[in-house]
Amino acid sequence: MLKDLANPVSEAPEIYLAEVFAAFSAGLTFEAIPTKVLEKAKLLILDTIGVALGAAADDSAAMATAAAAVLGETGTATVLGQKRSFSPHAAAFANGSLAHAFDFDDTHIETLLHPSCVLVPALLAAAEANNTSGKDALVAFVAGTEVTLRLAQMARQQLNRRGFQTSAVAGSFGAALIAARCAALSEAETTNVIGLAGSVAPSGIMQCVPAGASAKQMHPGWTAHCGLMALDLHKAGFTGPSSIFEGPLGVFNAFLNGIEPEAFKGPLGSHWELLAIRSKLYPCGHPIHANLDCALEYVRTHGSDPDKIEKIELAVPEGAIHTVCEPWEKKKTPATAYDTRFSLPYAVAVTLMSGQAGVDAFSEKYLDAPQLPDWTRLLEYRVEPSLQIGKMPAQMTVFHKDGTEWSHTVAEVRGGLATPIPADDLFRKFRDLTRAYDVTSMRQVETLVAEMDRQSNLSDLMQLMR
Repeated sequence: MLKDLANPVSEAPEIYLAEVFAAFSAGLTFEAIPTKVLEKAKLLILDTIGVALGAAADDSAAMATAAAAVLGETGTATVLGQKRSFSPHAAAFANGSLAHAFDFDDTHIETLLHPSCVLVPALLAAAEANNTSGKDALVAFVAGTEVTLRLAQMARQQLNRRGFQTSAVAGSFGAALIAARCAALSEAETTNVIGLAGSVAPSGIMQCVPAGASAKQMHPGWTAHCGLMALDLHKAGFTGPSSIFEGPLGVFNAFLNGIEPEAFKGPLGSHWELLAIRSKLYPCGHPIHANLDCALEYVRTHGSDPDKIEKIELAVPEGAIHTVCEPWEKKKTPATAYDTRFSLPYAVAVTLMSGQAGVDAFSEKYLDAPQLPDWTRLLEYRVEPSLQIGKMPAQMTVFHKDGTEWSHTVAEVRGGLATPIPADDLFRKFRDLTRAYDVTSMRQVETLVAEMDRQSNLSDLMQLMR
């Protein structure tokens, strides 16, 4: 039984949440994890690696590695796509930043959390530093992911509404737990690392998105770095509170003004929330994706001719407005390629215009395309109360000049339990993102991730990605 979250100063003998998480992680075995969870974990790891490698071949790499150099240029840790080595902290930072640079990383829709862009970089750095076996690395990743998702669920999207990126707040504790598991710490030691993570946890302030700043892409990297830092603080002798979440000055009160006890969604080890994580098929904010499915369906059935259209109405859930809709006129003309990833009108317009929604569509290539205004001027949006942000739905209605209408609804963004993305689609995504690299090496990366539980350590995998 957990401490009474509504009465954090209670003297009841129940254990604290950090202790529950530590016990779960320290006691979790490879054999206890269902095969479907392990296979999904491998796909999430491969998908994250592919996104980071794709960004490493882009201009995004320059910022990530320049900042990483400040954290430590000496060491043996791998930054994806780089030949030189860095410290584990620097590698975690750089790889996390790369994994989020295209906004092509996975999402847990219920919580608006991007888990793998934080947790995979933390895992790769910690496993490489500790010579962790592939099997233990998988267990660490699953444990860290489950804990991160439970924390995010308890927040009930309130972190995002208050201006914090959920991935940054919840992810820092999952990253710390992964680092502790890779270092083979005891349950008590892991509890201390989790407690220390609260003192280095980043806030991930989201004002950068409406301001059009690029800071958001480094949030996961900084968070992964903080997870490793919590482990180092533990090794140096610092202590953290086991009441880091429930205490009167803990995370729940500091970030959320408290949480009710029933907010904890267990049980850990029998219900696997990792299975609900959705990989992305388009490199932009997840609230846009179902709209792009609508746009591609329109192009498939009606072609691409703006002169035939009077207007296009997009029905959106209220929860998507501040991220991808407003200010609408400014969103129609994003200033940078990074801005395009959070612009509903741009994303729909470029997809209708080009008939595709890949990395190129969100690059400088189309930013100033002369045909783009012909499409953006047709677009309007309205808030539809029946659409709930939790499933990231979309509805598009096209009003033609000849009086006919076309409408299409996507009730739920793909990738969840009800609408899984086939593994072959994710392999195609990985191969597209890594086309700048040696094909044979990239196929070996696919194999090593698929057979991670057979590897004595991750050295062969990391070497291939340098």
